[in-house]
Amino acid sequence: VGVSGLLGLTLLRPGGIRLGGPGGALGWLAPVLVLLVGYLVLVSISSPDDSLSGWPRRALRLTMVLALLVAIVSGRLHWPSLVRGAAVGLLANAALFFAGVAPAPYGEYLSGFLLDKNQAGLAYAVVTLLYLGLVDERRRQVAVVLLGAALVWTTGSRTSIAALACGLVWVVLREYAGVSPIWA
Repeated sequence: VGVSGLLGLTLLRPGGIRLGGPGGALGWLAPVLVLLVGYLVLVSISSPDDSLSGWPRRALRLTMVLALLVAIVSGRLHWPSLVRGAAVGLLANAALFFAGVAPAPYGEYLSGFLLDKNQAGLAYAVVTLLYLGLVDERRRQVAVVLLGAALVWTTGSRTSIAALACGLVWVVLREYAGVSPIWA
């Protein structure tokens, strides 16, 4: 519902960056994303589907997320505001979880309204890393990392803990290493 609302908002706003046509640097982005969704639909149709929602709903959700990506890249959505809003929402989720108001399907592990500890861990890890890009002062960066790491840890998602650790190593390396070591 949230992504649908954001996509509706993008229809009312002009883009700041041209993706295709004359002067457009990312004209390849939309066609590649369309091909990606087409490929994933074909793979989903040709393989057994044991998911709860089925491939049509999964394809629709993926298409919406990719359209949101295009909207962000084209400047129709202000990504710092999007990251800040996600951070506030996740903090509210954690507060409500620890207050006993949000659902707790995994008992003591933080999930809340995300309903899955791995999904919650991924959300907290990604938003922590994205939020680091918005903070310049070193003390605030440390506070973001400590709070984000604590929240990811409380999800109990080992994959998300490892992902956050790898992301933080990458953030540190990007300041001291060249492009080649970072990509390696």
